[in-house]
Amino acid sequence: MRTIFLILISFSSISQTLLKHDNIETYDWFGGWSTGYGSNTGYYTNAFVSGNTSAALLGAGNGTSNIEEGVYVLPNITGLNALFQYELRFRLGSYKFAAPTASTAGVDVADYILVYVSYNNSTLIQEIKLTGYSNNLYNYGNTQLYKLANGSLSTYSTQSNSYSDIRLRFTNATQFTSRIYARVNSAGEEWWFDNFELWQITQPLYVGLIDFYHLDGRLIWQTATEINTDYFILYCSQDGNTWKELDRIDSKGGVGIFAEYIYQTGLKGYFLLTEVCKNGVETNLKTIYVVDKKQRILINVVNMLGQSVNIHTATGVLLLIYSDGTTERILK
Repeated sequence: MRTIFLILISFSSISQTLLKHDNIETYDWFGGWSTGYGSNTGYYTNAFVSGNTSAALLGAGNGTSNIEEGVYVLPNITGLNALFQYELRFRLGSYKFAAPTASTAGVDVADYILVYVSYNNSTLIQEIKLTGYSNNLYNYGNTQLYKLANGSLSTYSTQSNSYSDIRLRFTNATQFTSRIYARVNSAGEEWWFDNFELWQITQPLYVGLIDFYHLDGRLIWQTATEINTDYFILYCSQDGNTWKELDRIDSKGGVGIFAEYIYQTGLKGYFLLTEVCKNGVETNLKTIYVVDKKQRILINVVNMLGQSVNIHTATGVLLLIYSDGTTERILK
């Protein structure tokens, strides 16, 4: 079964609506530390983003003690609209209030957080792992760690960035829940959390793209619905940077109706499928790479910091990651 990619487009500017929040002292999304883990979890007023309280996991011992761990549980939310994007956000800090003079103060590579999520009552999936580095300490700030959820674990380190604004965006969900697992193992190692939020992002779905792929010299794409779609544009490129329009294909229209498009081509290289609305707004849907009559799908693009970026807007040195396990480094 192919995965449905929900492509969301705004008629004008992007809109963002706060649906649920847990700011520790005020909330309508009542999260909390789970029982059955380490005993060094709690709520403290030493540092905070809003109000006067944060949730925190405090380390203890001298590196040989039992591992302290905690799970912050964000309860189930139902009634989400699968035609919208949503974003989990929370704030993260690394402090040493409990043992400020400890030689082990600050988080290192053995200290980490794991962001687990569940969509549509599925099993919990690991999406983000963030590790400390060399006894790093940092305040609540604005350095953002952003990921578009893809069902696989991405690992980040505080070596190059003190990530304190964590954001995970996802689509095609009617239900959502999350668990934040935190681990430390020495005195002065602390993870601090505040302002857990769930946001609804952008406007409703226009195009429900089921897939875009290459097969035996043909470019094929399928849609589950097309709202206000005027036509599609196929672009081709040899380097993934300079694009040339290949053709325009009229939309078959329809809401909740399966449609398939087949375009014959003997070309190789990158192919980009875009959708143009009746109001003239053009949006990129998906990029694939074709070589030797076989498809090599571009599944991720990362910058030199290891962050996932948009190939069409990002600049600098980028690493392209393909479905066949190969990679390619480009300069934009």
